[in-house]
Amino acid sequence: MGIELVEFTLEDLLERGEEFLFPGGDVPDLIPRRMWKLVQANPDHPSNLPVAACLFANGKRASSITLPNQTVHFDGRSYHCLWGHLWAELEGNPMPGAGGLLLHQLVRRLTKRGIGFAATGPTEQAVKVMDRLGIKRVAFCPRYVLPIRADTVSRRLIRNRALERVGSLAIGAGIAAWSGLASQRLRRDARAFQRCDLDAWNEDVRVLDISPRTDFIHIGRSAEFVGWKEKFSRWSAPAMTPRAFSLLRNNEPAGYVNLRFGINEKLGRMGFENARLLRVMDCVTTGPQATAAAVYQIIEIAREERCDFVEFVSNDPWMVQVARHAKLKASNGMAVYLRKPESWPREIDEEPALWNIGLMESDGAFSDTPTEDPGTR
Repeated sequence: MGIELVEFTLEDLLERGEEFLFPGGDVPDLIPRRMWKLVQANPDHPSNLPVAACLFANGKRASSITLPNQTVHFDGRSYHCLWGHLWAELEGNPMPGAGGLLLHQLVRRLTKRGIGFAATGPTEQAVKVMDRLGIKRVAFCPRYVLPIRADTVSRRLIRNRALERVGSLAIGAGIAAWSGLASQRLRRDARAFQRCDLDAWNEDVRVLDISPRTDFIHIGRSAEFVGWKEKFSRWSAPAMTPRAFSLLRNNEPAGYVNLRFGINEKLGRMGFENARLLRVMDCVTTGPQATAAAVYQIIEIAREERCDFVEFVSNDPWMVQVARHAKLKASNGMAVYLRKPESWPREIDEEPALWNIGLMESDGAFSDTPTEDPGTR
């Protein structure tokens, strides 16, 4: 059986055309359409780096992976890193285990070229494969959840219509007190900032250029990348309503927040049904005080939109500091895995507390839904 690993740059795929990318029928797309939009819009992706890789067996595609680049920055230097998304084996593929073999060959090839490989929220199968390849868990991003209203909570806990109304009053009072205290703890910082609601995506996100990120490891973001999340994220479906706002301090940009709200059929470990969820897609600020002001405004918007819960995923040190100060509840989360070349500084995988992945949306690599942190089992 002839086995071949083929890497594709953006130019390669543009030359091959949509029929190769999106064959239709029973054959899965080479790259999901929303990820293809990111690949095309990502200015952080050098032209000589692959945007996808495929394993072919006897000329037939057996597995594939999408590889958007998000550069790792540390100590004033930058390191190219491809982030594995939607690693897939084709059903009825000509070679069982093709996905694992693809990852094995790809990671070794990238490491020799001095390119890192990372993944967020991998499945258990992916974790096992990556462990054998020496891909380490370098960080864990907690998911923070704040209840705002009592309706879905009382439905889930009481399950008795006669008692639900009475129970909602008691539960609602507790939830109102909890979210009220969280806001109160952040109110002082918020006074120094003004919220400017945005009717549409504003590509001039100047705060991206002035937000200091020199004191810890972080993943680069650009206005184009934030714009992709605004337009093409899986939470950009028609059923999800967008909200965005800028933070100003003395008329100078201090933060940008991208939100979505809509009905989530089943939320969290307790399975809250048909919960109205406000999800923080992105939050970029100039410092901890601005982050506190952003979270304060997020809670206020959740109340305005009569949402049941606020949810965000982040290990940004400023966001973690604010979440702890506001006493938000950490629930599950998303792990980050990395295989770095020997030329990279050792701190990049030995100082997990420094990691800030810059991705607020819990969009798992290798899977459609975020997975439980394996380290907590």
